[in-house]
Amino acid sequence: MMKMFTRKSASDITREDVELLATRFRAGSRQGDVARLIRTKGVQDMTKIMDLLEAHDVPVNRFDVVSPDAASTAKSRSSRAQVVLPKPPKGAAHYMFSLPVDFRPAMVLHRFEDVYLSFDVTRDARREFYLFDSKKRLINGMFFGAQPFLDPEMGTVEAPSVLIDDLFVKPNICHFLYDKMPRVAVAAPEFGPREALLFQDFTYAREVLGILDIPMTALAAKAKRGTVRLKDVVVYANSFNKPGHPGMMGGPAHVAALDTLRQRIYDLAGPAGPDAPRRYMLDRAPGLPRNITNRDEVVKLLEARNVTLGDPATLSTREQLMLFAHVDLLIGVHGAGLTNLSYQPRGARVIELLPPLCATRAYWIMAGAQGQRYDAITCHDPELGVVDAAGLKHDGSQNRRDVVVPIDQLDAALAE
Repeated sequence: MMKMFTRKSASDITREDVELLATRFRAGSRQGDVARLIRTKGVQDMTKIMDLLEAHDVPVNRFDVVSPDAASTAKSRSSRAQVVLPKPPKGAAHYMFSLPVDFRPAMVLHRFEDVYLSFDVTRDARREFYLFDSKKRLINGMFFGAQPFLDPEMGTVEAPSVLIDDLFVKPNICHFLYDKMPRVAVAAPEFGPREALLFQDFTYAREVLGILDIPMTALAAKAKRGTVRLKDVVVYANSFNKPGHPGMMGGPAHVAALDTLRQRIYDLAGPAGPDAPRRYMLDRAPGLPRNITNRDEVVKLLEARNVTLGDPATLSTREQLMLFAHVDLLIGVHGAGLTNLSYQPRGARVIELLPPLCATRAYWIMAGAQGQRYDAITCHDPELGVVDAAGLKHDGSQNRRDVVVPIDQLDAALAE
């Protein structure tokens, strides 16, 4: 007999559920029944959030709410397209190659004039930001958090701009390069050239945007909480609701932006010098997750196969870009360092060392979208040994586990 499940009504949600929503929005808004109750047509609805908090006697900052259509002066929608995944590498044995086909999230852009953006990025786990119109009404859907606020203005961004940041406010080169940086290029044909707005200052972002002649403003450079006035800003709906990593799914507009950046870097780098490494493996600093426990064996093999081992974090951003512009073979454990494959020449090769218990498809998809040859080696687990990674389900809690590289497989890959 089939077991019947019933959804909770608003009266079944506990105060603890609502307090979590009010204090740690990302965690609270992902709870199944709460998530359903605070959405309208799949988008988080501040009116419903405020009503839910009040119904459970949780203090809430009340504001008038207006729809994005009523507040924006222009809007552009992109089509929702199916992702065409590249073929898995020969002999691949990892669950990430058999996950269902994704869809690129529809990118909805809004242009607003004379609006206010309030943000609090003091703590990454409790980050929040809210957009208000010129009458200081909260723009529905253009928020991340459950306690909207308006502080005294800490400044005004006069130049036309585009908010390229989203709920992943912690600096990360993978999120920046694949999802955030291309938002400037995607907005330009519709709304003209604009400066980029991020919450946190980020040297890597500033230097990459500088290569593209795009000015950047870090909104939280002086204070991690505050309210700024924006005279003319473009925002993406998926900066606030379900980012979905469109760039990490090989969106064509994102790939085109990366191609432009790559060409700029080649023009700056010029021909490779005689000592420039052509075969390079990313080293990981002690203390980072996903370290290689049999590193000594790996180092010995790399020396025999004429592969340079290095940590790009020891180089300036510009030095990193110039380095990878000439790397024909890039090897690395799954992690943000593999974003550097975007600077390799088309047709170059990437070997990703996959942790068996947790990995994502970003680098496989992006390598295929940018014309690189992608290979993968599924590593072993230091505690569990050889794992049937192909039969697992994705579990983000396993993301930080170290790996054991199968030396024979890496040797065979390097011998090709």
